[in-house]
Amino acid sequence: MVWVKLLTLELGSAAWSIATVLACFMAGLGGGSAWAGRRADRFRRPLQAYGLIELAIALFGFISAPLLERTMRLLDPLYGLIDGYFPLFLAAQFLLTFIALILPTFLMGASLPLLITALTHDQTFRQHVALLYGVNTLGAALGTFVTGIVLLPALGISNTLWVAVGV
Repeated sequence: MVWVKLLTLELGSAAWSIATVLACFMAGLGGGSAWAGRRADRFRRPLQAYGLIELAIALFGFISAPLLERTMRLLDPLYGLIDGYFPLFLAAQFLLTFIALILPTFLMGASLPLLITALTHDQTFRQHVALLYGVNTLGAALGTFVTGIVLLPALGISNTLWVAVGV
Protein backbone atom coordinates (compact mmCIF):
# COMPACT_ATOMS: atom_id res chain seq x y z
CA MET A 1 0.00 0.00 0.00
CA VAL A 2 2.98 2.33 0.40
CA TRP A 3 3.54 2.23 -3.34
CA VAL A 4 -0.15 3.00 -3.88
CA LYS A 5 0.06 5.95 -1.52
CA LEU A 6 3.21 7.27 -3.20
CA LEU A 7 1.65 6.99 -6.63
CA THR A 8 -1.58 8.57 -5.45
CA LEU A 9 0.39 11.56 -4.18
CA GLU A 10 2.31 11.76 -7.47
CA LEU A 11 -0.54 11.03 -9.87
CA GLY A 12 -3.53 12.30 -7.94
CA SER A 13 -5.77 9.28 -8.48
CA ALA A 14 -6.14 6.55 -5.88
CA ALA A 15 -8.09 4.25 -8.20
CA TRP A 16 -5.51 4.51 -10.98
CA SER A 17 -2.66 4.03 -8.49
CA ILE A 18 -4.26 0.95 -6.94
CA ALA A 19 -4.99 -0.64 -10.33
CA THR A 20 -1.48 0.07 -11.59
CA VAL A 21 0.34 -1.21 -8.50
CA LEU A 22 -1.89 -4.26 -8.23
CA ALA A 23 -1.38 -5.20 -11.89
CA CYS A 24 2.39 -4.76 -11.58
CA PHE A 25 2.46 -6.65 -8.30
CA MET A 26 0.47 -9.59 -9.61
CA ALA A 27 2.48 -9.77 -12.85
CA GLY A 28 5.74 -9.77 -10.91
CA LEU A 29 4.52 -12.37 -8.42
CA GLY A 30 3.31 -14.65 -11.19
CA GLY A 31 6.39 -14.21 -13.36
CA GLY A 32 8.80 -14.69 -10.47
CA SER A 33 6.97 -17.75 -9.22
CA ALA A 34 6.87 -19.34 -12.66
CA TRP A 35 10.55 -18.59 -13.28
CA ALA A 36 11.80 -19.84 -9.92
CA GLY A 37 9.43 -22.81 -9.92
CA ARG A 38 11.07 -24.13 -13.09
CA ARG A 39 14.60 -23.45 -11.87
CA ALA A 40 14.50 -24.00 -8.10
CA ASP A 41 16.18 -27.41 -8.34
CA ARG A 42 19.18 -25.86 -10.10
CA PHE A 43 20.06 -23.87 -6.99
CA ARG A 44 22.60 -25.77 -4.91
CA ARG A 45 21.55 -23.82 -1.83
CA PRO A 46 17.92 -22.77 -2.28
CA LEU A 47 17.62 -21.47 1.29
CA GLN A 48 20.62 -19.19 0.75
CA ALA A 49 19.13 -18.01 -2.57
CA TYR A 50 15.87 -17.32 -0.76
CA GLY A 51 17.71 -15.27 1.86
CA LEU A 52 19.51 -13.23 -0.80
CA ILE A 53 16.24 -12.57 -2.58
CA GLU A 54 14.67 -11.38 0.67
CA LEU A 55 17.63 -9.05 1.22
CA ALA A 56 17.22 -7.65 -2.31
CA ILE A 57 13.51 -7.07 -1.66
CA ALA A 58 14.37 -5.25 1.57
CA LEU A 59 16.93 -3.11 -0.27
CA PHE A 60 14.34 -2.19 -2.85
CA GLY A 61 11.94 -1.25 -0.07
CA PHE A 62 14.55 1.18 1.16
CA ILE A 63 15.02 2.86 -2.24
CA SER A 64 11.49 2.52 -3.61
CA ALA A 65 10.14 5.91 -2.49
CA PRO A 66 12.86 8.00 -4.14
CA LEU A 67 12.83 5.72 -7.18
CA LEU A 68 9.08 6.08 -7.72
CA GLU A 69 9.23 9.84 -7.15
CA ARG A 70 12.02 10.24 -9.72
CA THR A 71 10.28 7.92 -12.15
CA MET A 72 7.05 9.94 -11.95
CA ARG A 73 8.99 13.16 -12.62
CA LEU A 74 9.65 11.81 -16.11
CA LEU A 75 5.94 12.24 -16.82
CA ASP A 76 5.94 16.06 -16.74
CA PRO A 77 8.06 16.58 -19.87
CA LEU A 78 6.40 13.58 -21.51
CA TYR A 79 2.97 15.19 -21.23
CA GLY A 80 4.10 18.06 -23.44
CA LEU A 81 5.74 15.72 -25.94
CA ILE A 82 2.53 13.77 -26.49
CA ASP A 83 0.58 17.02 -26.78
CA GLY A 84 -1.63 16.23 -23.80
CA TYR A 85 -3.12 13.06 -25.33
CA PHE A 86 -4.49 11.54 -22.13
CA PRO A 87 -4.78 7.84 -23.11
CA LEU A 88 -1.13 7.82 -24.15
CA PHE A 89 -0.22 9.63 -20.94
CA LEU A 90 -2.02 6.96 -18.87
CA ALA A 91 -0.19 4.24 -20.78
CA ALA A 92 3.12 6.00 -20.05
CA GLN A 93 2.24 6.20 -16.35
CA PHE A 94 1.50 2.50 -16.29
CA LEU A 95 4.66 1.58 -18.21
CA LEU A 96 6.96 3.68 -16.01
CA THR A 97 5.40 2.27 -12.85
CA PHE A 98 5.66 -1.26 -14.22
CA ILE A 99 9.35 -0.79 -15.01
CA ALA A 100 9.99 0.61 -11.53
CA LEU A 101 8.18 -2.20 -9.69
CA ILE A 102 8.71 -5.32 -11.77
CA LEU A 103 12.05 -6.36 -10.25
CA PRO A 104 11.02 -6.39 -6.58
CA THR A 105 7.66 -8.00 -7.31
CA PHE A 106 9.37 -10.61 -9.51
CA LEU A 107 11.73 -11.38 -6.64
CA MET A 108 8.78 -11.64 -4.25
CA GLY A 109 7.22 -14.21 -6.56
CA ALA A 110 10.49 -16.14 -6.84
CA SER A 111 10.86 -16.43 -3.08
CA LEU A 112 8.09 -18.97 -2.43
CA PRO A 113 9.29 -21.67 -4.87
CA LEU A 114 12.82 -21.37 -3.47
CA LEU A 115 11.56 -21.66 0.08
CA ILE A 116 9.42 -24.67 -0.85
CA THR A 117 12.44 -26.29 -2.52
CA ALA A 118 14.55 -25.71 0.57
CA LEU A 119 11.92 -27.17 2.89
CA THR A 120 10.63 -30.13 0.86
CA HIS A 121 12.18 -32.98 -1.04
CA ASP A 122 9.21 -34.13 -3.17
CA GLN A 123 9.91 -32.86 -6.70
CA THR A 124 6.36 -33.38 -8.00
CA PHE A 125 4.81 -31.49 -5.08
CA ARG A 126 7.12 -28.51 -5.61
CA GLN A 127 6.44 -28.33 -9.34
CA HIS A 128 2.67 -28.45 -8.89
CA VAL A 129 2.65 -25.78 -6.16
CA ALA A 130 4.83 -23.45 -8.22
CA LEU A 131 2.81 -23.99 -11.40
CA LEU A 132 -0.55 -23.45 -9.73
CA TYR A 133 0.70 -20.39 -7.87
CA GLY A 134 2.19 -18.92 -11.05
CA VAL A 135 -0.87 -19.52 -13.24
CA ASN A 136 -3.22 -18.21 -10.56
CA THR A 137 -1.18 -15.07 -10.01
CA LEU A 138 -0.72 -14.32 -13.72
CA GLY A 139 -4.48 -14.71 -14.20
CA ALA A 140 -5.10 -12.30 -11.34
CA ALA A 141 -2.69 -9.79 -12.89
CA LEU A 142 -4.40 -10.03 -16.26
CA GLY A 143 -7.81 -9.63 -14.66
CA THR A 144 -6.65 -6.61 -12.68
CA PHE A 145 -5.16 -4.98 -15.77
CA VAL A 146 -8.21 -5.60 -17.96
CA THR A 147 -10.58 -4.39 -15.25
CA GLY A 148 -8.70 -1.20 -14.42
CA ILE A 149 -7.50 -0.23 -17.88
CA VAL A 150 -10.17 -1.58 -20.23
CA LEU A 151 -13.47 -2.50 -18.56
CA LEU A 152 -13.96 0.33 -16.05
CA PRO A 153 -13.25 3.13 -18.56
CA ALA A 154 -15.31 1.44 -21.29
CA LEU A 155 -18.24 0.02 -19.32
CA GLY A 156 -18.40 1.90 -16.02
CA ILE A 157 -18.65 0.43 -12.56
CA SER A 158 -22.02 -1.35 -12.78
CA ASN A 159 -21.43 -3.06 -16.11
CA THR A 160 -17.89 -4.03 -15.11
CA LEU A 161 -19.31 -5.69 -12.01
CA TRP A 162 -21.74 -7.63 -14.21
CA VAL A 163 -18.84 -8.79 -16.38
CA ALA A 164 -16.98 -9.90 -13.23
CA VAL A 165 -20.06 -11.80 -12.04
CA GLY A 166 -20.25 -13.55 -15.42
CA VAL A 167 -16.63 -14.62 -15.30
